[in-house]
Amino acid sequence: MSADGVSVRVSQTITRAGIDQMWDFVLVLAQQGSDGTLRTRVLLCHPDWDDPLEIASIESTPENLNVRVGTDDPVPSNQQIVTGNFGFS
Repeated sequence: MSADGVSVRVSQTITRAGIDQMWDFVLVLAQQGSDGTLRTRVLLCHPDWDDPLEIASIESTPENLNVRVGTDDPVPSNQQIVTGNFGFS
């Protein structure tokens, strides 16, 4: 059996209108195209937003890697992204 895609959902319980429900707040979606390119998207969701926010995308082939964080330009595979500790120490 083979698969050309995978998804990961990170959820938490929230209470809306007095009802507890599970809410997906981070989605990681990956799919391999017919040309062998692997495309991965990281989406951030909020119950008050109409649409999820794409916070990162990665496109990779055996020859190349393009990483996009937020709305930044793609980062070449030979350059590291260092933007801070994101609240972690």
